[in-house]
Amino acid sequence: MGNTQQWFPGLPGASHYRVALEQADGLWSLEHNSNQGDNGDPFPGAFGRVLFSSLTVPNSRAYNGTDTEVSVRRVAFTDGNAVTSLVVDTSNLLFAVLPMDSVTADSVTVVPVAAENSVTALDITALDFAVLYDSALVSLDTPAYDLTGNLIPETWNLTVDTGTPGRIHVAATGDVALDGAGNFLALRFRALPTAVDHSLSPLRFESFTYPGTALIDTTNGSLRVLAPDLVAYPADLVFDSLTPGQPMQLPFVMRNYGQTWLRVDSVVCQTSRFTTDFDSVRLVESRHWIPVRVNFTPPDSGLYSDTLTIYSNNPLGVVRVVARTLGLGSAVELGQAGALPVELYLSPNYPNPFNATTVFRFGLPTATRGSLRLYDILGREVATLADGVLSAGEHRLVWDGSHCAAGVYLAVLSGDNFRVVQKAVLLK
Repeated sequence: MGNTQQWFPGLPGASHYRVALEQADGLWSLEHNSNQGDNGDPFPGAFGRVLFSSLTVPNSRAYNGTDTEVSVRRVAFTDGNAVTSLVVDTSNLLFAVLPMDSVTADSVTVVPVAAENSVTALDITALDFAVLYDSALVSLDTPAYDLTGNLIPETWNLTVDTGTPGRIHVAATGDVALDGAGNFLALRFRALPTAVDHSLSPLRFESFTYPGTALIDTTNGSLRVLAPDLVAYPADLVFDSLTPGQPMQLPFVMRNYGQTWLRVDSVVCQTSRFTTDFDSVRLVESRHWIPVRVNFTPPDSGLYSDTLTIYSNNPLGVVRVVARTLGLGSAVELGQAGALPVELYLSPNYPNPFNATTVFRFGLPTATRGSLRLYDILGREVATLADGVLSAGEHRLVWDGSHCAAGVYLAVLSGDNFRVVQKAVLLK
């Protein structure tokens, strides 16, 4: 934009504008001349930034940190055209903001309901607002709010209604007017232990009013859940070329594809013929893995199989690995008489993550009516791989996701009295 002296934090001696709309990712890449733009630029970019103000990252403050009272709001792109609301004078405006933040599964986070600008001149002695959220991913903690260090004094009277799932309504009144800028109050949310990694709960103002003349502008936010994600590979251990009494050991790995620590409590075999070397609780860091060795010694000729169940804090529940033989001296496929699965299972797909195609494998001890369907993270069905009466034994089905967008998908094997879920990650 004509600025020949590009400035960024830490660069001495260069002149610059008092404030400039920086890239949405806040990396100063254009000023560093390290790239000419990427998927984080411009707003809203890969991070979904729709607001550029004194409270955002990056922010609209002057380079010396003072408030410029300049904000660019409601940033949107349509057919290559940027549409924004540019605000310079905030003397008769009230800006209420919900943040874009993250929370670890089965833990509590504090979400500020913020006043972006100073409210001192607005003489506010009453507020009424309602916030909507996804109750399938997060819930309100007890207590549901916190006034400590916030704009609303503890002397104010608050009425808080949490009776409707996915909604909190706050009505607050007091004798002392609100003063300054900052957070009106903080809401306390707990991410459910069943929320899968990267699932997103919108935080949206249903309403925001107060008895005054100032115009009100609200900015919505979101909570992204960070969770462990357990994948066991291979999920099918085949002990082959055995003779009676000959011990054999095969490994599999438990990998954590999630963003937080995975806690593996136990690996349980259903029969005593198969054993593992897993003997204590193990913690697996994000993007790391640990090995497990499975031992088997056939007592005599025949077919043997077992289902190893992995118990952990994986939000999708238990993960199973099948250990089986192909027979002693002959190749007999699993699913024939004597080698049916001990219990129903849906193994993690392989490969995972994948590009275009992946294989889902599930087993049924008896014939039953059911289906295997794929859903996106918003719960919309994208594919049906099986639907109807499913025969006993092992099933292998291929999903071609080339027509779908990159992202997280849920494979759901379900019937009248069962429902098993695995997570698949499609890359493009």
